[in-house]
Amino acid sequence: MTHDAHIQVWRTPNHLVREFAPFVLHRTYIGHHDAVLTIRWAPDLTCFITTSRDMTARLFTLNPVKGFCPKTFAGHCDAVIGTYFSSKSNTIRD
Repeated sequence: MTHDAHIQVWRTPNHLVREFAPFVLHRTYIGHHDAVLTIRWAPDLTCFITTSRDMTARLFTLNPVKGFCPKTFAGHCDAVIGTYFSSKSNTIRD
């Protein structure tokens, strides 16, 4: 879920337990300077890439990984409106 330049990842309730279980905020990600346009998850669901009107794409991990800092892909001439991972998650295209 995005809210302007912020991205929020929420945990969904366990569908196997038949009791009230609200959505729980997992993490809020920051870094973009304008509205986030798309979010694409890697096939293994360990990371995701976002695109924005600020002419960047950013790579985030779902959970903290020691030594990893979110990566910024800059140098675009206009808003980045889409990107995707290759099927093996070893290449990112925009």
